[in-house]
Amino acid sequence: MHDADSRFEAAVILAEIDPAGAAEALGSIVRDKAVDPDVRFEAAARLAGVSPPMAAVALSVIMSDATIDPDIRAEAAHQLTEID
Repeated sequence: MHDADSRFEAAVILAEIDPAGAAEALGSIVRDKAVDPDVRFEAAARLAGVSPPMAAVALSVIMSDATIDPDIRAEAAHQLTEID
């Protein structure tokens, strides 16, 4: 299995050629609680570039996860306000 950083980098590259595929890949990173919270947040934030509706859901997931640092959750709330 690939580590989370490799999955994230692959999803970012995929966004250049297949935004829908990248959205699914980034979403799977956000949903994977085994992934570092910083990487999960970054994946959620990157979703805004390929799928704002999915980004809104992903950022909400980050905000509602009590196991994630409050600062990261606050940043997710801020990012959510900037989604068009």
